[in-house]
Amino acid sequence: MQYIEREGGGAPGRAHVEHLSDGTEHRTGVWPASQRQRRDRLDPAELEALAHLGMGWAAS
Repeated sequence: MQYIEREGGGAPGRAHVEHLSDGTEHRTGVWPASQRQRRDRLDPAELEALAHLGMGWAAS
């Protein structure tokens, strides 16, 4: 994820919005926040993929 690379780790907060070069906005924080809330219902492969992306909470 570009956010993680740019900010040095961690997921964006739920309210984080990226302002793209074409003038549009992307609510970057919504998806990771939703995954965090559902982590107890994700299968091990999904949790491993999230941990690989740098989502530290996914491994817990």
